[in-house]
Amino acid sequence: MLRIQKLFLITSFFVLFSPRPCAASHEIPVATALDVSGVAEVLQPSVSGWMPLKKMTPIQSGSKVRTGDKGSTHIIFEKDLETAVKLDKNSELNFLTDRPLTVFLEKGRLFVLREEGAEALFEIRSRHLRARMGLGGCILDVTAQGIRVRMFGGEALLGSQEAPLAEGYQFSGHFRGKKTETRRNRMIYRDIIDWQTWVRQWYEMKDDFFAAKLEKEMGL
Repeated sequence: MLRIQKLFLITSFFVLFSPRPCAASHEIPVATALDVSGVAEVLQPSVSGWMPLKKMTPIQSGSKVRTGDKGSTHIIFEKDLETAVKLDKNSELNFLTDRPLTVFLEKGRLFVLREEGAEALFEIRSRHLRARMGLGGCILDVTAQGIRVRMFGGEALLGSQEAPLAEGYQFSGHFRGKKTETRRNRMIYRDIIDWQTWVRQWYEMKDDFFAAKLEKEMGL
């Protein structure tokens, strides 16, 4: 695995964001669906109604992408794949702005990997979470019961807490009425299986992408 640079993640579990994120008004492509598996749909600002998400579909600022029970999609934000995410099954992601790159995870699981060459910061929001990251990788889970952040490489700054969340640790918040119970602990093997499986899959996909690109450029 390529060396992952330090990850900067700023989260707050005590600020309640507005029920629905405000999408950007301009309709410009901010990302591309590199791969789609199973059922996945996109709602673009320029189109009325949800449409099937297809491979290499440009995604506009202000769009929403959702996946079904067995659906998932890999989405890239730069032409050389420096920023890549995987939206897992039963998830929904809204694309807010392109500068800085900002998305809103309504529900589900989001894998994030940002490598050298990625532009500026990447901001991930949910109703109870705001994360800003530079280079690195993480998995974010958002459910009605709580949120979870798992760190793979680098460290994270969580809200106003002084001690950073180091590589190999996770932080979770569980909602109990108006209270949020938080916990941080070292990950064990079962906590990192999802990441290991996905990263292997992603680098194979990335290699195939650049191989196909090279063949096209050489006219093979």
